[in-house]
Amino acid sequence: MIFRALILLFVIVMGSAPGQAQKPLDPETILLTKMVRSLQEGYQGYQLLGRICTMFAHRMSGSDEGAAAEEYLVRHLATLGVKVERQPFPIQVWERGNSLVQISYQGKKVPLAARSLAFTPLQVESRGEVFDIGTGYREDFIRHAASLKDKVVLVDIYPDIAKPNVMNPHRSDKLRWAQDAQARGVLFVNRYPGELLPTGTVSRIDSLVAIPAFILSRGAGLNLRALVRNNRVVAHLRASARMRQSQASNILVHFPARRPSNETVVIGAHFDTWDLAPGAIDNGIGALALFDIIRVWTELRPLQTRNITFAFWMGEEQGQIGSSHFIKQMIHQGKADSLKFYINVDMVANTNGFDMEGREELSGYLSELGKRIQSLGLDFENKQQNKISLATDTIPFFMQGVPVVQTMGQLPPLAYRAYHTSQDQFFLVQKKHMILSSQVLAILLHDLAVMDQLPAARFSDQQIKAWLRKHQAEELLNYPYGR
Repeated sequence: MIFRALILLFVIVMGSAPGQAQKPLDPETILLTKMVRSLQEGYQGYQLLGRICTMFAHRMSGSDEGAAAEEYLVRHLATLGVKVERQPFPIQVWERGNSLVQISYQGKKVPLAARSLAFTPLQVESRGEVFDIGTGYREDFIRHAASLKDKVVLVDIYPDIAKPNVMNPHRSDKLRWAQDAQARGVLFVNRYPGELLPTGTVSRIDSLVAIPAFILSRGAGLNLRALVRNNRVVAHLRASARMRQSQASNILVHFPARRPSNETVVIGAHFDTWDLAPGAIDNGIGALALFDIIRVWTELRPLQTRNITFAFWMGEEQGQIGSSHFIKQMIHQGKADSLKFYINVDMVANTNGFDMEGREELSGYLSELGKRIQSLGLDFENKQQNKISLATDTIPFFMQGVPVVQTMGQLPPLAYRAYHTSQDQFFLVQKKHMILSSQVLAILLHDLAVMDQLPAARFSDQQIKAWLRKHQAEELLNYPYGR
């Protein structure tokens, strides 16, 4: 990859061979090739992520570790010669205590490996017969609503096979539907094999829910599902936790347009994690990919016609609290209409394509951009998909009607299995994957910052609601997300 990029740079700079007609130089191609080369040869994000994962056990928003990690990142960004803005916001910190799930059937009592999920009530002592609802789409909860009262609902956290054009509900939506049906608790079945227990929130607004939620390992969940088919199984749920008010800060770096502009492109990645691991994959690889793009921007100073904001979000894991706060601040300052495009980077490296996040009109543009990326010597497959992500920082922007793109990539299977678990460690990260991520993102960002007309316009409120109805995601309208 680097050899092809260097050959391309040589041809561009030196021109054609003797005796051949001299082709006019393409300044944009020269600039993009320099970006690709600088990211290949001078990459710092990989080593910096390794140090962060070693120094901080986690980066949970509102915790002491999270605050120290924020400060560490700010100091390193400052070494690039940029002005760094910290944007503080209040946040509720939920800290888990003990968890117990025990099932009873045929006179037997069997403990299950389980972990309480974030914003479960602070003191839990409950029991109920287990009812297996399966995947847990909205229609499943509607169909079985009369059977769920006083039950403990067993449900997949993700479907094995997703329905086409229907978004898989977030775990917090499934919890709320069970709560509305007067269930006594929810047991989620992990998606991946093995005994690892992930964590995650069951509240979209960083506040306590009314009934407890636990995650079971894949094996324990499938065994329980088999038992429930032929037995009356009662689950005894017990848990403790504490919650406190704290503060976290988004970290922002701004690059103004060469002339005053009322259009801004935001590129963001969440820097926070849960409390179980340093979050190398979720989302160290995304956040530190931005670090090197900022470095290259300071070196090459592209002549952009739109403002650019780089954002390292905190509070994503608790429900996109930081990015929602950013949107609220833009509204308060009367600048929300200036937000014209958002690029989100979450758990992506080894980049192979783009996710249009519900904006079909981006397909042609992204396809042509992918060809341009390939022409620069990068190993890029130019894949596309079109969905909206229900559990990342795309949501606050989408709910403002801002066009959103996410990059896609392919990581080793172990990296996905480590999601929200204690295994999300630095050994899972490959430097070459991070470099490719930064290269593709830099090219996309540059194109959006300089092109005459953006490839998609903002949605109106009516268009947002129509899209959510089409994809059975109207639940998002129940939450503020900066609106």
